[in-house]
Amino acid sequence: MASKQYYPTEEVNFFSDLTNVFIRSIFIIFLWYFFFSYYPLIMNFGLLGLVIIFVVMMIILPYTITAITLWFNIWAYKILSMQTNLPYMNYRAKCIFLQRKRFTFSCLAEQIAPYEKDKIERCHQEGLWKACWPQRIPSILEAYDQVPDKRKQRLSTLLAAMNEYAAPAGPKMLVALNNTILEPRTRIYAGLVLAVTKNEDGIEPLLNMLGNYETRTDKSIRAVLSRYGETVIPHLINAIQDSEDDNMRGVLVDIMGRTEHPNVIPTLDNLLKNEATGEFTRLQAIYALQGLQSEEAYKVLLDNFEKAPEDEQTQIKGVFLSNKPISLPLLVELLPDREISEDFYSKIGDVLAEVDAQTYDRLFTSIRESKGLETSQRLARILKENTPEEEEFQKIRDVLNKHTFDHDIL
Repeated sequence: MASKQYYPTEEVNFFSDLTNVFIRSIFIIFLWYFFFSYYPLIMNFGLLGLVIIFVVMMIILPYTITAITLWFNIWAYKILSMQTNLPYMNYRAKCIFLQRKRFTFSCLAEQIAPYEKDKIERCHQEGLWKACWPQRIPSILEAYDQVPDKRKQRLSTLLAAMNEYAAPAGPKMLVALNNTILEPRTRIYAGLVLAVTKNEDGIEPLLNMLGNYETRTDKSIRAVLSRYGETVIPHLINAIQDSEDDNMRGVLVDIMGRTEHPNVIPTLDNLLKNEATGEFTRLQAIYALQGLQSEEAYKVLLDNFEKAPEDEQTQIKGVFLSNKPISLPLLVELLPDREISEDFYSKIGDVLAEVDAQTYDRLFTSIRESKGLETSQRLARILKENTPEEEEFQKIRDVLNKHTFDHDIL
C-alpha cells in the first residue's frame, strides 16, 4: 500500500489508551487526596505555606488538565470510529496525509480540501488517497504552478502515492519533467508520477538526464526509470545500442537489473557473450543477473563463466556464494546438463566446495548417470585438487574420495 511505503504511522489501540489514562487518573486522584489531607497543616506556615500550596498546585494542575483532555480525546475518537465503522485513530496516529484540528480532518496539499468524517481511514491500513486524493487532482495541479520547488516535490509524491489513479496528472508532470529551469529533484519527482502511471512519454527525458548530475541525483533517476518495469526495457535496449560509452551503458544495464523483469536476461546474456562489451557494462550485467535470482539468470552466468576473464570469473563466483541457499542447489542441478570441461570444473571448484556433502554426492551421482563413471571419476579428481584441505571441508573430500576410487558405487 502506498501509504505504508511512504508514510509509516504509529500503531494505536483504544483499550491501551484507556488503560494508560485510567492509571494516570488514579495517580492524580491520590496526589489531590494527599494535597488536601495536608492542606490545613501547610496553611499553618503562613506566607511560606501559601507559596508551597501555589507551587504544588502549579505541578498538579497541568497533569490534571492533561488527563481530562485525554479522556475527552480517546472517547471522541472511539465514538468517531464506531460511527464510521473504521479503525480507531487517536491523537498519536501521525497520519502524514491528514491535517487535524480539534476533531475536524482535512487533506494536505492545497490545504483547503475538506475531509468528511465518514471517510476517515488509518492511512497505513487503506491508503488515504483512495477516499480523498483522486477527486482532488484538479486542485492539486492548480496549486502546483503556484508553489516553490520543495512544495512541488511534496505534491508529486502525493500524486505518485495514488499509482494509476494519478494518470490525469501526466501532462502537467511531463511539462515539469522537461522544464530545465526547475531543480533536478523536482523534475525527478515529476518523472516518478509518470513512472507509476506507466506514461512512456517520461522515459526519454529521464534517460537524457542520466550522467548530468552528481551521484545521488543520478541514482534517483535510475530508481525512477526502474519503476516503469517492463515498459522501460525496450527503451533501455535502444539506448545501450546507441551508446558507445562504457560507463553510460553500465548505468543503463543497472537500471535493467533494477526492473527485476526476466525479459532483460537475453540482453544481459548477449552483452556478456560479446567480447567488445566494456568492463563496467559486463560487471553491471553480472550484478543485474544476480538481482534476478532465477534459474535462467544463473544459467546465463554459468554459460559465460568459463570464457570470462579471470576477474569476471571472480565476480560470478561471488554471485553464487552471495546467496548459497538459492544458488548452490540450482548450480548442482544445472551442472550435469553442461558439456563437461575439466577447465570449467577446476575454475569453479572453490564454489562447489561450499555445497553440503549430501548435495555434492547427489551431483556426482547425477553426472555418473548422465555422463558415465569415467567422467564422474575424472571430475571428482579435478575438484579434489581444487578443494581446500581445512578440516571444515573434510566431508566434501570424503565424497570426492568415494567418487574417485570406489568402483562399487554403481
